[in-house]
Amino acid sequence: MGRFVNTSGGHGKNIACDMRVEHEVRKTKELLSGIGGKMDEKNSQKVVKAQQKLDAVVLNFDQECGVNPQCKTHTKLSSENDVENMLYDLQKINVFQFRAGRQHKAFPDHAKSILEDLDMGKVLTWVQRLVKRFSKSHQTVDEQDESDNEG
Repeated sequence: MGRFVNTSGGHGKNIACDMRVEHEVRKTKELLSGIGGKMDEKNSQKVVKAQQKLDAVVLNFDQECGVNPQCKTHTKLSSENDVENMLYDLQKINVFQFRAGRQHKAFPDHAKSILEDLDMGKVLTWVQRLVKRFSKSHQTVDEQDESDNEG
């Protein structure tokens, strides 16, 4: 018990005390980095002692100016709208419809289809080799039953 703290109020808004300490350490480091080359023990102690009062001033200033507090939860980004907009644009300009003579100027010598340049005899030989290699290392259920019945 007592290992959580609620810094913003509200039910279920607790954070671990360790996390709270990590936040304070981060703020302290940010303040100390402002000292620059004048960092020594005396100046560091001044900054640390002033930190709580500085936080109060910042909070008060934000409230007076109507600045919303920083969100303390992660948001879930969605690209659904972006994808819908892209698809709409692509369909609008008909990029998926065939147009005779259309080609990209950077690839003038590419075949229109990757299948055009394939030697189907070599493809057949390659597939047969793969089937043989696969069948040597894997038996089907029927082949296992036959070998069990023979033995």
